[in-house]
Amino acid sequence: MAGVPDSAALERLQEAGLALRRPTVGAIGKSRYRNMRELRPRSGGTVSIRMPFVFGPERRAIFLVAGNKAAGRQWATWYPRAIKEADGKYTAYLESLEQEKKEGQGR
Repeated sequence: MAGVPDSAALERLQEAGLALRRPTVGAIGKSRYRNMRELRPRSGGTVSIRMPFVFGPERRAIFLVAGNKAAGRQWATWYPRAIKEADGKYTAYLESLEQEKKEGQGR
C-alpha cells in the first residue's frame, strides 16, 4: 500500500538480528555507539521512516526515536538531533541497567 511503511522490516530484523544489512538496516556513523543502526522500512510513497536503534546487552533491538525522512528540509536538522537524542536515551538505559545490577548485588 503506497505511503504505508513496510512492517515486514521489523519481522526481518527479528529473524536476522545483527546480520541484517542494507537496504533494510543501515549504519549510523555519527553516533557515540558503534552498534547504532537505523531501520529503513520501505514505504513506496510519501513516507520514508527512519528508526535509530541499537542491539542492547541482551542482544535485543532497542528502538530509540523515529522520523519521516520525506518530511522535507527539516530532515537535515532532524537527523543530527535524533542521533543525539538516541545516544542520550541509550546512555540512560545502560546506566539504569548498571544501577539495577548494583542494587541486585547489595541484597
